[in-house]
Amino acid sequence: MPPSIRYSLRRLFLAAITLVGVAIAVFIMTRILPSDPAQLRAGPLASEELVAQYERKMGLDRPLVVQFLSYAGQLVRGDLGDSWRTDQPV
Repeated sequence: MPPSIRYSLRRLFLAAITLVGVAIAVFIMTRILPSDPAQLRAGPLASEELVAQYERKMGLDRPLVVQFLSYAGQLVRGDLGDSWRTDQPV
């Protein structure tokens, strides 16, 4: 295999690993923030029932691994979800 092809394949492999690492880092950072996304989306005066409904809608009631796999699948498809403020697709 010519050196230029080998170099290109190595760079592509390293880029893929970097993208996976960034996706994992972003996922972890959003989970360790001190705020509750469902509570933020429902509002400060929301009932516990409404917050629980948003948790189910946002998938926050599922195990962390399942949440990450769903997140990664959406990233691969280019589906970044809906805006919390406007309910429009991102």
